[in-house]
Amino acid sequence: MDDIRPSNNQIYKELIKKVAEEFLPRRTPLTELQYGPLEINCFSTCFWMNVSDGEGQSGVYVKIPKIILYNKKNEQIMPLSDNDRRLGEDEYRSLVHLSRYWPSDDGDVRFVKPLGFLKDYNAIITERVYAEHFFKLLRRCDQRRTFLQKSDSAHLVMSRLGRALSKFHQTSLKECKWDVESIVRKMASCCSQLASFGVESAFVDMIVSRLETLQNLSIRTHCTNTLKGFDVRQVFIDGNGVIFLLDPGKMKTDYIEMDLARFIVTCRILYWGSMQFFLRKSPDSSYEESFLRSYYGDSVRQDKVICLLTIKELLKHWRMAYTVLRAKRWPRVVKEFLRRTYVDPFYKWQINTELADLGS
Repeated sequence: MDDIRPSNNQIYKELIKKVAEEFLPRRTPLTELQYGPLEINCFSTCFWMNVSDGEGQSGVYVKIPKIILYNKKNEQIMPLSDNDRRLGEDEYRSLVHLSRYWPSDDGDVRFVKPLGFLKDYNAIITERVYAEHFFKLLRRCDQRRTFLQKSDSAHLVMSRLGRALSKFHQTSLKECKWDVESIVRKMASCCSQLASFGVESAFVDMIVSRLETLQNLSIRTHCTNTLKGFDVRQVFIDGNGVIFLLDPGKMKTDYIEMDLARFIVTCRILYWGSMQFFLRKSPDSSYEESFLRSYYGDSVRQDKVICLLTIKELLKHWRMAYTVLRAKRWPRVVKEFLRRTYVDPFYKWQINTELADLGS
């Protein structure tokens, strides 16, 4: 039987017409629309649409969440799996919640505005943001900092992000006991997976051994609504200095330090994909310190919790690096070279640093 599933190009054309009719600010002939090509990422297929007039421009962004992960077969939008649909529904719910509860008194840091969700296509429609990637600014500032040794515009952005996230967390904050045993179990499971991928067993065993010594820690912290997608690469800045946040991911109740650790680790791997990663390059610690200092203000910082959850996130990113590497259609010798010289040395260095801080 012939495969009658619509092609990506057919879905693209259908969405252009439907989105133009339902979400653009005024009815515009399709011939007058501007729209970008389909962009295929690890976890989504996206494109933008734009309308220009004498008063300026306005547009929308169309995102179809899907688990692709460099698998050519999964680059086809249809069919959508249950997990694909869950990704889309979770993210759209998060955006709607944020549009209502993200602190309105901090208008210079905001999440992108959701406009609608087309369930048949698993397509999230948001306003289009005309802004630049913050991570590129952070890279430039970090590279210049070696010579200048002073605060820069990236420190200011990190401070603003910390303050805004703290205000959002305050909207659903509850005191709770930190369940260190559950955290350690999840980390040990991740270590086991890394060992199965070929990570040096002695190093993995050392991590697990250190984790087991922490199971009697008794710490009280706070839980709140957290954002799985709080990531430095999803931060944008427009020409007026307004910070926009994209792709919040699934929202769930978790420890406040979970969002902090997630964001910190996305900063640590800022040079992923570049030659500087070979040198174990990571942004100066003063940037994440600006973020944390602004987040906590005069409140007590739970450094051990942040440290342990940072290790947890590093382990997850390390595991994902292996997943991506295994999915690449590269010769085995190339993958082995990258594993031994690029991936493993960086994560070992980062985790060793955190373990040393944890024991101090």
